[in-house]
Amino acid sequence: MNKKLSKDEEDQIRRAIEAIEEEEIRSVLEGKVAAVARDWADDLAVNAPNNQVMRKPVILDLMRQRVRRQKSCEEMVATYNC
Repeated sequence: MNKKLSKDEEDQIRRAIEAIEEEEIRSVLEGKVAAVARDWADDLAVNAPNNQVMRKPVILDLMRQRVRRQKSCEEMVATYNC
């Protein structure tokens, strides 16, 4: 049975999600590899600033090597039903 959430419940959930997203961005910007590895899905792919699509293992390796240091972070979520 589906229960409709109240406005307060929706707002509480939205704030919780936003807090998690902000923490994830801080982890990326601060180079916290373990936190990023924990938080990102194993099948994550990102469009890097150089317009290359990179998968999670490659990004984590670059973070470990300190090759990629992010100064900013912008998230855009795309999902496809194939």
